[in-house]
Amino acid sequence: MYACFAMSGLVDILAHCKAPLPPGTDYAVCLMAFCVEAILFTFHLHGRTQIDVVLHTLLVYTVWCCVLALLLELRRPRSPLPALARCFFTALQGSWFIQVGAMLYPPVPWLRQFQLTKAEHDSIMLATVIFAWHGLAIFIFALCLAMFISRYHARRGPMDGGDRREVSMERLIKSDGQSGRGGGASGVGVDDDDEDSD
Repeated sequence: MYACFAMSGLVDILAHCKAPLPPGTDYAVCLMAFCVEAILFTFHLHGRTQIDVVLHTLLVYTVWCCVLALLLELRRPRSPLPALARCFFTALQGSWFIQVGAMLYPPVPWLRQFQLTKAEHDSIMLATVIFAWHGLAIFIFALCLAMFISRYHARRGPMDGGDRREVSMERLIKSDGQSGRGGGASGVGVDDDDEDSD
Protein backbone atom coordinates (compact mmCIF):
# COMPACT_ATOMS: atom_id res chain seq x y z
CA MET A 1 0.00 0.00 0.00
CA TYR A 2 2.73 2.47 0.95
CA ALA A 3 4.72 1.62 -2.18
CA CYS A 4 1.69 2.35 -4.37
CA PHE A 5 1.12 5.77 -2.79
CA ALA A 6 4.86 6.51 -3.04
CA MET A 7 4.67 5.65 -6.73
CA SER A 8 1.64 7.94 -7.08
CA GLY A 9 3.60 10.78 -5.49
CA LEU A 10 6.57 10.12 -7.77
CA VAL A 11 4.35 10.21 -10.86
CA ASP A 12 2.80 13.48 -9.63
CA ILE A 13 6.27 14.98 -9.30
CA LEU A 14 7.23 13.74 -12.77
CA ALA A 15 4.01 15.17 -14.23
CA HIS A 16 4.72 18.50 -12.54
CA CYS A 17 8.23 18.52 -14.01
CA LYS A 18 6.71 17.98 -17.50
CA ALA A 19 8.10 14.46 -17.93
CA PRO A 20 6.86 12.75 -21.11
CA LEU A 21 4.03 10.72 -19.55
CA PRO A 22 0.82 9.67 -21.29
CA PRO A 23 -2.16 11.86 -20.41
CA GLY A 24 -3.96 10.72 -17.27
CA THR A 25 -1.02 8.72 -15.89
CA ASP A 26 -1.20 10.56 -12.58
CA TYR A 27 -4.89 9.68 -12.22
CA ALA A 28 -4.28 6.04 -13.18
CA VAL A 29 -1.49 5.53 -10.65
CA CYS A 30 -3.45 7.27 -7.89
CA LEU A 31 -6.46 5.12 -8.77
CA MET A 32 -4.28 2.01 -8.53
CA ALA A 33 -3.02 3.09 -5.09
CA PHE A 34 -6.54 3.61 -3.72
CA CYS A 35 -7.73 0.30 -5.21
CA VAL A 36 -4.81 -1.59 -3.65
CA GLU A 37 -5.58 0.03 -0.28
CA ALA A 38 -9.27 -0.86 -0.54
CA ILE A 39 -8.53 -4.48 -1.46
CA LEU A 40 -5.97 -4.85 1.34
CA PHE A 41 -8.38 -3.49 3.96
CA THR A 42 -11.28 -5.56 2.61
CA PHE A 43 -9.36 -8.79 3.20
CA HIS A 44 -7.85 -7.50 6.44
CA LEU A 45 -11.06 -8.27 8.36
CA HIS A 46 -10.85 -12.08 8.70
CA GLY A 47 -10.83 -13.38 12.27
CA ARG A 48 -11.32 -10.01 13.95
CA THR A 49 -13.82 -8.91 16.60
CA GLN A 50 -17.12 -7.42 15.51
CA ILE A 51 -16.18 -3.87 16.53
CA ASP A 52 -12.87 -4.20 14.66
CA VAL A 53 -14.74 -5.37 11.54
CA VAL A 54 -17.15 -2.42 11.71
CA LEU A 55 -14.34 0.12 12.15
CA HIS A 56 -12.41 -1.28 9.21
CA THR A 57 -15.54 -1.65 7.05
CA LEU A 58 -16.28 2.05 7.46
CA LEU A 59 -12.70 2.72 6.38
CA VAL A 60 -13.11 0.45 3.35
CA TYR A 61 -16.29 2.31 2.34
CA THR A 62 -14.39 5.59 2.56
CA VAL A 63 -11.55 4.27 0.39
CA TRP A 64 -14.00 3.01 -2.25
CA CYS A 65 -15.63 6.45 -2.22
CA CYS A 66 -12.17 7.89 -2.95
CA VAL A 67 -11.91 5.48 -5.90
CA LEU A 68 -15.33 6.52 -7.19
CA ALA A 69 -14.51 10.23 -6.84
CA LEU A 70 -11.22 9.68 -8.65
CA LEU A 71 -12.99 7.88 -11.51
CA LEU A 72 -15.42 10.80 -11.79
CA GLU A 73 -12.50 13.22 -11.72
CA LEU A 74 -10.79 11.26 -14.48
CA ARG A 75 -13.99 11.36 -16.55
CA ARG A 76 -14.58 15.09 -15.94
CA PRO A 77 -11.21 16.68 -15.13
CA ARG A 78 -12.51 20.26 -15.46
CA SER A 79 -15.35 19.85 -12.96
CA PRO A 80 -14.49 20.92 -9.40
CA LEU A 81 -17.04 18.64 -7.67
CA PRO A 82 -15.23 15.30 -8.21
CA ALA A 83 -11.96 16.89 -7.06
CA LEU A 84 -13.64 18.27 -3.96
CA ALA A 85 -15.26 14.88 -3.29
CA ARG A 86 -11.87 13.18 -3.52
CA CYS A 87 -10.40 15.73 -1.09
CA PHE A 88 -13.33 15.21 1.29
CA PHE A 89 -13.09 11.41 1.30
CA THR A 90 -9.29 11.48 1.58
CA ALA A 91 -9.54 13.77 4.62
CA LEU A 92 -12.28 11.55 6.07
CA GLN A 93 -10.09 8.51 5.51
CA GLY A 94 -7.14 10.16 7.30
CA SER A 95 -9.15 11.30 10.30
CA TRP A 96 -10.84 7.89 10.54
CA PHE A 97 -7.44 6.16 10.49
CA ILE A 98 -6.47 8.16 13.57
CA GLN A 99 -9.81 7.44 15.26
CA VAL A 100 -9.59 3.69 14.57
CA GLY A 101 -6.08 3.61 16.01
CA ALA A 102 -7.30 5.42 19.13
CA MET A 103 -10.26 3.06 19.49
CA LEU A 104 -8.41 -0.21 19.00
CA TYR A 105 -5.18 0.77 20.79
CA PRO A 106 -6.41 3.39 23.27
CA PRO A 107 -3.76 5.89 24.35
CA VAL A 108 -6.02 7.17 27.16
CA PRO A 109 -8.06 5.07 29.63
CA TRP A 110 -11.51 6.45 28.72
CA LEU A 111 -11.24 4.98 25.20
CA ARG A 112 -11.09 1.43 26.57
CA GLN A 113 -14.88 1.13 26.11
CA PHE A 114 -14.27 0.17 22.47
CA GLN A 115 -12.49 -3.03 23.39
CA LEU A 116 -14.41 -6.30 23.36
CA THR A 117 -16.96 -6.07 26.16
CA LYS A 118 -20.48 -7.24 26.89
CA ALA A 119 -21.79 -3.96 25.47
CA GLU A 120 -20.17 -4.45 22.07
CA HIS A 121 -23.39 -3.45 20.30
CA ASP A 122 -23.30 -0.08 22.08
CA SER A 123 -19.67 0.38 21.01
CA ILE A 124 -20.59 -0.36 17.39
CA MET A 125 -23.43 2.15 17.49
CA LEU A 126 -21.17 4.79 19.03
CA ALA A 127 -18.44 4.07 16.46
CA THR A 128 -20.82 4.68 13.56
CA VAL A 129 -22.02 7.92 15.17
CA ILE A 130 -18.40 9.06 15.60
CA PHE A 131 -17.78 8.25 11.93
CA ALA A 132 -20.73 10.47 10.97
CA TRP A 133 -19.34 13.23 13.20
CA HIS A 134 -16.01 12.98 11.39
CA GLY A 135 -17.75 13.42 8.05
CA LEU A 136 -19.79 16.36 9.32
CA ALA A 137 -16.77 18.05 10.92
CA ILE A 138 -14.71 17.72 7.73
CA PHE A 139 -17.58 19.08 5.63
CA ILE A 140 -18.04 22.07 7.97
CA PHE A 141 -14.28 22.72 7.99
CA ALA A 142 -14.16 22.64 4.17
CA LEU A 143 -17.17 24.96 3.97
CA CYS A 144 -15.59 27.45 6.40
CA LEU A 145 -12.32 27.28 4.49
CA ALA A 146 -14.13 27.97 1.20
CA MET A 147 -15.96 30.95 2.75
CA PHE A 148 -12.70 32.34 4.16
CA ILE A 149 -10.92 32.01 0.81
CA SER A 150 -13.88 33.59 -0.99
CA ARG A 151 -13.93 36.57 1.37
CA TYR A 152 -10.16 36.90 1.24
CA HIS A 153 -10.12 37.08 -2.55
CA ALA A 154 -13.17 39.36 -2.60
CA ARG A 155 -11.25 41.90 -0.48
CA ARG A 156 -7.95 41.57 -2.32
CA GLY A 157 -9.39 41.54 -5.80
CA PRO A 158 -8.34 39.19 -8.58
CA MET A 159 -5.32 36.98 -8.20
CA ASP A 160 -3.33 38.77 -10.91
CA GLY A 161 -3.33 42.03 -8.94
CA GLY A 162 -5.28 43.97 -11.61
CA ASP A 163 -8.69 45.53 -11.38
CA ARG A 164 -11.71 43.66 -10.04
CA ARG A 165 -12.57 41.67 -13.18
CA GLU A 166 -13.94 38.15 -12.86
CA VAL A 167 -11.37 35.36 -13.23
CA SER A 168 -13.18 32.40 -14.71
CA MET A 169 -12.58 29.00 -13.22
CA GLU A 170 -12.22 27.52 -16.69
CA ARG A 171 -9.29 29.83 -17.50
CA LEU A 172 -7.63 28.92 -14.19
CA ILE A 173 -8.01 25.20 -14.84
CA LYS A 174 -6.85 25.38 -18.46
CA SER A 175 -3.75 27.42 -17.60
CA ASP A 176 -1.57 24.49 -16.40
CA GLY A 177 1.14 26.97 -15.47
CA GLN A 178 1.47 28.36 -19.03
CA SER A 179 1.56 32.10 -19.50
CA GLY A 180 -1.46 33.65 -21.14
CA ARG A 181 -1.19 36.57 -23.59
CA GLY A 182 -1.16 39.15 -20.86
CA GLY A 183 -0.77 37.00 -17.78
CA GLY A 184 2.11 36.16 -15.53
CA ALA A 185 3.40 32.78 -14.38
CA SER A 186 -0.03 31.76 -13.14
CA GLY A 187 -1.32 31.63 -16.69
CA VAL A 188 -4.21 33.96 -15.90
CA GLY A 189 -4.19 36.31 -18.81
CA VAL A 190 -6.37 39.13 -19.98
CA ASP A 191 -9.01 38.43 -22.60
CA ASP A 192 -8.53 39.92 -26.06
CA ASP A 193 -11.54 42.20 -25.75
CA ASP A 194 -10.35 43.37 -22.32
CA GLU A 195 -6.93 44.28 -23.75
CA ASP A 196 -8.53 46.39 -26.46
CA SER A 197 -10.47 48.39 -23.88
CA ASP A 198 -7.30 49.31 -21.91
